[in-house]
Amino acid sequence: MLSRPTRLTPPRGVLFATVVLCCLVRGPVVQAAVVPVDLNDFAPFPDGAVAIAADGQSAVLYEDVEFAPVSLENLAFSIAPNDIELSFDYELEVAADNEDYFDFYIDDLSTPAFWIGGYAGLYEGHYSVLLADFFNPSDPETAVIFDLYYGSGDRGYESTLRISNVSILQREAGVPDTGATLLLLANGLAAVLAGRRLI
Repeated sequence: MLSRPTRLTPPRGVLFATVVLCCLVRGPVVQAAVVPVDLNDFAPFPDGAVAIAADGQSAVLYEDVEFAPVSLENLAFSIAPNDIELSFDYELEVAADNEDYFDFYIDDLSTPAFWIGGYAGLYEGHYSVLLADFFNPSDPETAVIFDLYYGSGDRGYESTLRISNVSILQREAGVPDTGATLLLLANGLAAVLAGRRLI
């Protein structure tokens, strides 16, 4: 007579303990901090066409009769390994009979990472960019530029661009990843006890 195969079922207590461990164990806790960027570390061009707030938290670029684009730039912007993203608010006010644009460059100065604008109107919003794509351990510095530039239909010099709340989201030290280790230990304990019961 064939005997029924023994089922490898661990004791109920072990199953309960395993479930509790799985519910309680968490993965690494990632904490982040918002670090303001001081716009006083940026170079205006031309000097008279850019007004930077004393606290460095905002700047206004004014369209200039002689120079274009009007720029606020940092060609040695430092990116740390724990930097997550760079973000800022913008407000481009294009006056009547004007056609102007806001161009934002990071690293690649041949093509803007973001641009917006056009004919008369208010163009405002929030923009953020992940910094991991631009981090280079051997050369942690890159270029960041805010430009106010004219279009082919521009007939005046009254447009303004305001940049504010420029900040970096930085990753802080988190809790070690003990979740996977504890889970493996729980499963191993369940298997050992289940095997001992069959002996």
